[in-house]
Amino acid sequence: MNNFIPRAGIIHYTRVYIVFSLCIIFGILILGKVLKLQIWDKEKLLSLENQKRVYTKVIQADRGSILSDDGSLLATSLSYYRLAVDITVLREQNFINLEDSLEALCTKLGEHFKKEGFSREYFQNLFYEAKKSKDRHVYLPIVNRLFDYNEMKQISAFPIFNRGRYEGGLIIEKENSKRFYPMDNLCRVTLGALAPNGKGAKGLEYAFDRVLAGVDGKKLVQRVARNLEISLNDIFEVEAKDGRDIQTTINVHLQDIVSSALENGVKRNKAQSGVAILMEVQSGEIKAIANYPENYNYAVMQLTEPGSTFKIATAIAAIENKIIDPDEIIDAENGKKKYYDRVMEDEKPHQKLTFQEAIEKSSNIVISKVIHNHYKDNPSLFIEHLSQTGVFRKSEIQLKGEPEPYVKKPENQIWDGTTLPWLAIGYGVKLTPMQILTFFNAIANDGKMIRPLLVKRILNKATVENTFHSSILQRNICSPATLEFIKKALEGVVEKGTAKNIRDPFYRIAGKTGTSQIFKQGQYTQLYQSSFVGYFPADNPKYSCIVLINEPTGGAYYGSEVAAPIFKEIADRVYTIGEQKNYREIQVETPEEPVISLLHYKDAECFFTNFGYRLPPIKKRRYSNFIRARLVHHSITINNYRWDIQTMPNLTGFSPRDAIYILEGIGLKAKFVGIGKIFWQSIPAGEKVKRGQIVVFKLGG
Repeated sequence: MNNFIPRAGIIHYTRVYIVFSLCIIFGILILGKVLKLQIWDKEKLLSLENQKRVYTKVIQADRGSILSDDGSLLATSLSYYRLAVDITVLREQNFINLEDSLEALCTKLGEHFKKEGFSREYFQNLFYEAKKSKDRHVYLPIVNRLFDYNEMKQISAFPIFNRGRYEGGLIIEKENSKRFYPMDNLCRVTLGALAPNGKGAKGLEYAFDRVLAGVDGKKLVQRVARNLEISLNDIFEVEAKDGRDIQTTINVHLQDIVSSALENGVKRNKAQSGVAILMEVQSGEIKAIANYPENYNYAVMQLTEPGSTFKIATAIAAIENKIIDPDEIIDAENGKKKYYDRVMEDEKPHQKLTFQEAIEKSSNIVISKVIHNHYKDNPSLFIEHLSQTGVFRKSEIQLKGEPEPYVKKPENQIWDGTTLPWLAIGYGVKLTPMQILTFFNAIANDGKMIRPLLVKRILNKATVENTFHSSILQRNICSPATLEFIKKALEGVVEKGTAKNIRDPFYRIAGKTGTSQIFKQGQYTQLYQSSFVGYFPADNPKYSCIVLINEPTGGAYYGSEVAAPIFKEIADRVYTIGEQKNYREIQVETPEEPVISLLHYKDAECFFTNFGYRLPPIKKRRYSNFIRARLVHHSITINNYRWDIQTMPNLTGFSPRDAIYILEGIGLKAKFVGIGKIFWQSIPAGEKVKRGQIVVFKLGG
């Protein structure tokens, strides 16, 4: 009896189960729908929502330009626009004949867009349908078409459109801007780059981002079909305020000289990379700054052990603190000295050297001995004396991210007995190339260390808004007497020391070679860094310059062999185009009758024809179509010019074009300095030559 369940009860529980099951199924369906909407249909729903959304759109301001010292464009922004037409604003009363004006407009548009397949009839139908439907926003000619500034201005001048937006109906919508660098890779990493959001990320673009960026505007838009936006009302539009321009100190011509010389030097020496900077001595203006390859600003951001160029700071500290007399003779120990468990060597062995000769010949032994003997019991005092020279100052150039100079100190755990002598010759200290140049520029600038200047003006629509001047980092790096000695020693480096291979008979160079082993993975390797830093002309310095070549593998690695020739190439070309043209004047006699001592046959023929004479035929030879000709008493005498292909010919008086012609026949390569005809050649006439040799020619007259 107790287990008996009435039939009505069974039916009741069955209904409960059915309802409960339906609820579960319904819940599962709801959950599935939610998941579908949130995951699988999300993009579709967002797209539909976006097509209807009305919102405020940012109007990107035009980024300011970066200019060279003469106003040439180094970086600029190119704006792109969409063009639309509001046909409803056209009023008969504003035109003599609106129908004829529309016909003229459609004709011009058809001609302009003919190559894209749009005819006059296309635009006639487009405007007719727009007027019929009262469409106030019809894009030209297709929705995805963008126009640059020049094309936008051209179309704005078409009939009707030239009446402006409210009478002519042309709607100009700025879509975006693209950064453009007209000089391509010239000074590229110094100019910098933009981040994806359009803000400055590197270089000058980053350092002056607030100036260049301007202030964005905004407008009310509605997103319509095909992801297009249309402006809704001008009342809610805030115009963008374009960025201001910055004018740099970079000279495009000098930058090209420095960049090409550096690139050729890196390739010639099969090096990893290179840096070259050219600075105006008195103003501190950076006229050229080159990195090769242009993928990182090694010139400003890369700390490096300077090697022997640092000996100048060591020498100043030693003389200023009277631990050495400049004329004192020191034993160079035949080019080898042991400090504890390490042996130091000179490039070439020497016996006795004065302190000046030690600088000129870059003796590691003499420089390190002087410092070690005096400071070994108090090395901190040496670092203090070095600091007084200003060598550890940041250059404070107008770029962000310049690292602090580094120097080992006695309190460091890595300091040992050998640290001091090697520090004296440029190891255990790290400076950027810009910091090294700033120090040497102070020597050229009579001891006054100034901040390098890279940006000199901020311009607002061609109006000068702000001007920058070089500031003084240190008024004197040493006493006048010490400075005079250092200048004399730096000239001696080029005249009779390690860099005598770049000595020039027409102007004097002062500078210092540097060669340092590269420290990698906890040890010094057999890879080297070669450098030369100095100024020219030495008697009245106009420019200072540094060249640093990293890991040359072409067979040479000393600074005198690798970096100094690149410095010389830069100095030669810069000197000849500068204000100081101190080449010797060539006295040229002007005879009463024309004389051609040396000329290509065709040029001589043209020359004498101008005087009314006819050049007699000559017998052409294998290696020469050049002649010597003279007009005497109305009679021309000529002789073939001949040379031995194994010896250097005398090319004095030749033009560069003719010299190249001759040298190609011999297999020599030419390098020209100056403008005019040849008056000096680096290989004397008659000297034996080999194919592939480079001959340097001075031009003048």
